[in-house]
Amino acid sequence: SGNNTNSGNNLRRRSSSGGKGVPLAQLSVWGGRLSRNVLADLALPSADTLRQMAADVCRARPFTPAGYVSLLQNAVRVLRSAHQYEEAVELYQLLLPVHESAEAYGEQADVHGAIADLCDRIVEEEKAGTRLWPIHYLVAFYGEKCGKLNGQRFIYREPGSVRIAELSESLSMQYTRRFDAPVRVVNTKTVDSAKLQVDQFAYVQVVQVDPHVAFDDAAVISFDVGATAMRSRRQEAARALRERPARDQARRTLTGRVINCAQFALESPFWRVAGANKEDVSVTWKRRTVLHCEHTFPYLTRRQRVVREEVLELPPVEAACELLDKQRVELARELRSAAPRPNVLQMSLQGSLLLQVNAGPLAIGDAFLGENSTANEAQKTALSACLKKLLLTLQHGVETNRRLIGPDQMPFQVQIEGGLVKFIGRIAKLGIGVKD
Repeated sequence: SGNNTNSGNNLRRRSSSGGKGVPLAQLSVWGGRLSRNVLADLALPSADTLRQMAADVCRARPFTPAGYVSLLQNAVRVLRSAHQYEEAVELYQLLLPVHESAEAYGEQADVHGAIADLCDRIVEEEKAGTRLWPIHYLVAFYGEKCGKLNGQRFIYREPGSVRIAELSESLSMQYTRRFDAPVRVVNTKTVDSAKLQVDQFAYVQVVQVDPHVAFDDAAVISFDVGATAMRSRRQEAARALRERPARDQARRTLTGRVINCAQFALESPFWRVAGANKEDVSVTWKRRTVLHCEHTFPYLTRRQRVVREEVLELPPVEAACELLDKQRVELARELRSAAPRPNVLQMSLQGSLLLQVNAGPLAIGDAFLGENSTANEAQKTALSACLKKLLLTLQHGVETNRRLIGPDQMPFQVQIEGGLVKFIGRIAKLGIGVKD
């Protein structure tokens, strides 16, 4: 901020006259919002220790209010240059109590102005869709040639510009040198260790994972629970999954999902019947593996060790409910934004109303609500509710798209409006009331 000399004089004057000084407790609280690791790693000395240190260490400039301000300003500059605007806002707010204590109103005005500028940037870049968010990858090692890393798994946090092919090539070169053995990179979600040539190669699995918003620890199935407990927890998980979108409102933005995240999910379909039709959603289960890291991201290192794994198996109808909810939440998030982007809206609408592939909403409705369905009444009720909520969001999306487009895109608008009419007709035949 401006007027740094005056600010420093004010801070020194206020401190020498019994001012509040550096708000260490507040630094701990705000630091926890930036990264929960701060609360675990930061060890504040006791009051007695501080008094003993006052004559030497605590008189050094970094421990003065002016030094504190300088450190925060330097950190803010680094965060701004890295386009980490949300974290920069958090740090700026740590400056305010110091300037308030020093009655430095010019500096307070500068800080408020800087915060406003950062908030404007966040809104503008989210409108334009130009921000690159961190990407997370699971990196696992298989084979004796991996040495001590054999069986170890890590989550890597990479800049949004780093793609899986680039990371795979980089890791292959790095570990070929380290292991002094040929490395084979596996980009599949599941790895069958029995089929690996571990006597000849070191295997490195590299696959993208998504930040996982924890909904209920009891809704996750561990490997060591019995069949009865598994069924009970599966039921709890299904309820939590259906309710989760409402609870996610506090973490609407992608920023809320990549800050203070220590859990990451890896999902894959599976079939319990040999030879099952893999295009049939009525027999397709979903397995979600939740990987827990030692620390939350962001952290001082780019990777975190996976210390725990939990698995949730969703039966077909519950997996279908989650898929419908996911489509609805993605569309609703765009509709709630300050300036919905027509291209994003149109992709969501097209996927639900025009491209009716096997896993489309109507195909799901036919599979579980049609005459040949084996779903019970509770499952049908849940799926019907998901379809009805999706329909309401689709209607809103179609209306919003009409307001946003120009004459050149009217042919597409006519298509999706026709698709919406067909959608309403199809779900009405499945017994889903549209107007009630």
